[in-house]
Amino acid sequence: MLTSLWLLLAGYATGVVLPFCLPRKPHAQRLAACIPALVAAGAGLVLGVGGLGGSAPWTWSVPSAVPLLTVALRLDPL
Repeated sequence: MLTSLWLLLAGYATGVVLPFCLPRKPHAQRLAACIPALVAAGAGLVLGVGGLGGSAPWTWSVPSAVPLLTVALRLDPL
């Protein structure tokens, strides 16, 4: 599940940044934006189906350097 989340984030980030690397090539820009977005959408679909089919909620937390602050992500079947 964590791999799908990273694939989703990387796909959308690549789709935003990569077209700017191809100036004056509208067809290549379109492909550079759409293909990573399709990959990210597929990863989102896998995350959604995995969240619906899972019995327990999927949680992920990152500790912070600031005391009493933790960043947490929770994916539940709802």
